[in-house]
Amino acid sequence: MEGLETFEHISGTPGQPGAKSKLKFKIGNREMEMIETVVKRNLPTEFSGTYEANGSINHVSNSFAKLSEN
Repeated sequence: MEGLETFEHISGTPGQPGAKSKLKFKIGNREMEMIETVVKRNLPTEFSGTYEANGSINHVSNSFAKLSEN
């Protein structure tokens, strides 16, 4: 993630559903903190989470697919 400076585990089993972490970013002169909550972890095909910062909540779903054998 662009500008990510620190990633601090807060609660739950790291990387597993329900786990919370604090992410700190610096992009130019702007600093921002957000809380990540893992919602779903079905690797290697899916990972989703919520990201809370400055009064907003974003839900991000990632899906992964093999493009080729190489």
